[in-house]
Amino acid sequence: MTNSHSIHDDLESIFRPQSIAVLGASRKPGTIGRDMLKKILDFEFNGIVYAVNPAASFVNSMRSYRSVLEIPDSVDLAVICVPKNLALQAIDDCGRKGIKSIIMITAGFAETGEEGAKLEKQIFDKVRSYGIRMIGPNCMGVINTDPEVRMDATFAGPKPVPGNIGFLSQSGALGVAILERTTGMQLGLSSFVSLGNRTDVSVDDVLAYWKDDMRTSLVLLYIESFGNATRFIQVAREMVATKPIIAVKSGRTRAGARAASSHTASLAAADVAVDAIFESAGVLRVDTVEKLFDYAQAFATQPLPAGSRVAVMSNGGGPAILATDAVEGNGLEMAEFTPETTTKLKSVLADLASARNPVDMVASAGSSHFEAVGDILLNDPNTDAMIVIFVLPITSDSRDVAQAIAAAYNKNIGLKKPVLVCFMTRDGDVSGTPILRQAGLPVYVFPESAVQSLAAMTRFRAVRERPKGKMRTFDDVDTECVKGVLSKATQENRQQLAPDEVFDILRAYRFPVLQSTTVFSRDALATAAKRLGYPVVMKIVAEGITHKSDVGGVRLNLRSQNRS
Repeated sequence: MTNSHSIHDDLESIFRPQSIAVLGASRKPGTIGRDMLKKILDFEFNGIVYAVNPAASFVNSMRSYRSVLEIPDSVDLAVICVPKNLALQAIDDCGRKGIKSIIMITAGFAETGEEGAKLEKQIFDKVRSYGIRMIGPNCMGVINTDPEVRMDATFAGPKPVPGNIGFLSQSGALGVAILERTTGMQLGLSSFVSLGNRTDVSVDDVLAYWKDDMRTSLVLLYIESFGNATRFIQVAREMVATKPIIAVKSGRTRAGARAASSHTASLAAADVAVDAIFESAGVLRVDTVEKLFDYAQAFATQPLPAGSRVAVMSNGGGPAILATDAVEGNGLEMAEFTPETTTKLKSVLADLASARNPVDMVASAGSSHFEAVGDILLNDPNTDAMIVIFVLPITSDSRDVAQAIAAAYNKNIGLKKPVLVCFMTRDGDVSGTPILRQAGLPVYVFPESAVQSLAAMTRFRAVRERPKGKMRTFDDVDTECVKGVLSKATQENRQQLAPDEVFDILRAYRFPVLQSTTVFSRDALATAAKRLGYPVVMKIVAEGITHKSDVGGVRLNLRSQNRS
């Protein structure tokens, strides 16, 4: 149901409103309407906020209006937190008021079943008739940390840290966890969007907005389904020329796909198709939210490496070996230092230390060694990136080492070589990590995570540098055949095509296809198999059965009619 005409200006009143009305603002603590109003006020929204509650003359020491129609001034954005049975009336009031955009927090629609889906369709028809753009329903809200806006229109989560990351989540509950994690890791957000059921505004619409947003330089996605997949590819391709996109797409398994459908009314695409979409668009796909944050640290703070040659330095031999294995295993290569670099390393390292890559500075290495070796390795012309590993000895404090690593990095920041740090410290000794993050350095617990993140940066550089493909067009197409097949399926209210119909469409576009036929009896099956020629494949054809192998409906390599 996504409205695909969106341009950047369509979402301006969602991300950059000058006035907000909270419909369903409540005087009762612990309610979503009360929490939403409080979050908007606490984040110090740079605009006017109106409380709308038909049963109260004031809310949170603010004057309350019975309806948005009573508000004397114009309103850019309505945040709707009313019960679902009042949602249609709320939209009507917003439309009559001339409100441009809605964030529909209210839930209980398509995610609940057929009746809810019917109500959601009515909501979509209404917002479309009024020309309103809507986030939701069943969403957590929207954040924009721009100092000129300062909008936290969400009902949960900590105070966000301003930064350069645009984060989109189709799950509200996961959105809360995302906000908690980004704040804890000091990952700054330019904006955050929880889409919910994406009845109107979808993933591709938000990407189109972020593509032109100067404050957003990295996009992270948690999605359960696409809106317009063709437009997603088009917008993402344009975006990755300047801004990386990293995505977690849930619903990899059939059970997960079914859960996604019931969760936010999403129809999960086949996973192989999802991989094809991301590959075509240049989106980096990860399989866990943890890895999403691992990658985000590196992409948000570090430049892309110019090549795949990595220098590794450590005060522990074991972690250095793990890092080396990870470098080779992830398609990177260990840098070969120049003779000049080796000479410099030997002049600052202890006698038992190794001046080869990986550089093992041994356990006695202090902060001065980390700074000196880091400086030397970054200036080696054969090094494109550096992994720094610190294992906390029993008697050491991590702060001095963190400051030394930061000093080496800042001294050579103009070289534009990424530096990723692995801090393997004791539980409770986290004093060095904030120093590193304050300096703009990503911090990991284990070497493999740092190396995998660096490898992702290298892959993205290759994606950005790959030749642009050409759009394939089909001229000699039997369009009447295609129209006939699709019209028949539409008239019969079918959700999927029969195999014969799929082959008819492929032939209409002049794709070479294998011979096939549909039979309705055992005798006809034997005759058809002989005509096609053995070996053959047999598949069940039945309405509602999509995954034939799940029901034992596929037989391969049949070489005679005698096989049972």
